[in-house]
Amino acid sequence: MIDLTTRYLGLTLKHPLIAASSGLTGKLDSIKKLASAGVSAIVLKSLFEEQIAAETGSMTEAFAWDPGAQAWIEAMNKEASASDYLKLIEQSKKETGLPIIASINCSHSGQWQDFAKKVELAGADALELNIGRLPKTIDETSVEIENNIITIVEQVCASTKMPIAVKIGSQFTNPGLLAKRIAQVGAKGLVLFNRFYRLDLNLDTLALTSGPIKSSPELYHESMRWIALLKGQIDVDFAASGGIYDEETVLKMVAAGASVVELCSVLYAKGFTVVGSIIDGLINLLKKHNIASIASLKGRLAAQNAKERDAYYRLQYVKAFVGHE
Repeated sequence: MIDLTTRYLGLTLKHPLIAASSGLTGKLDSIKKLASAGVSAIVLKSLFEEQIAAETGSMTEAFAWDPGAQAWIEAMNKEASASDYLKLIEQSKKETGLPIIASINCSHSGQWQDFAKKVELAGADALELNIGRLPKTIDETSVEIENNIITIVEQVCASTKMPIAVKIGSQFTNPGLLAKRIAQVGAKGLVLFNRFYRLDLNLDTLALTSGPIKSSPELYHESMRWIALLKGQIDVDFAASGGIYDEETVLKMVAAGASVVELCSVLYAKGFTVVGSIIDGLINLLKKHNIASIASLKGRLAAQNAKERDAYYRLQYVKAFVGHE
């Protein structure tokens, strides 16, 4: 009997496939469908810190990036306010019986962080902080940006007993050092990686427009690399995010050191039934390789277990270029 059980943020999950924060996890109807499809946990669609601040009356200059910001935030709140979000947590827990992980998209510290306690009281099992922050100016230093991230995480961890996972991007000089600091201030999980909103230019209207939103199957490598490098060096659970479309990629992430993988784009591309297909594929692959459980595979190919650790750093870069036309 193949055992797919895994542990993430103190939760025992029946397998490592969880639904990532997206439009699919923002409405109760689709949340229930995801539960029926077989995911083991659900990360709710992110609530933006601006929405929390607007509803609590704690808007600051940090959010007033253009004259139309206030109107834009008010329009967001008409769709889903902070109060509605708390109701969604309660309903999702009641209707699915699954672990529910709330999500807040944030980039500043401030009074909005008190909202984490309300999320806990609403019944969320954990909280994912999706921290995406571009430099405000070309003079803002990497130290300033990273210190801001640490301040956010530290303040949220201090406000709630829920386990906190932090979702960060890969565009740091040393993602490992930032990850270490995040763990030191109380985070229990790291989600690698988030992606900045990608913009494009419309030449017909000469205006900004959105770029591609969904990830492709080729985008999992960077997450896998950094999970493999950090596993064993930092005492947190890892969640893999980005480009995960099949059971083979799931097992690669687990072998690198991930406790769970977050599914998103594949759900849009193939529908909710893909969850069951991947679960069946996991069982068949584990049987094929004579591996009895997900737990026994976890971290087996992390850098800490490698005979030549350089293979996870410089060697693979060299091999990619030397001897190839």
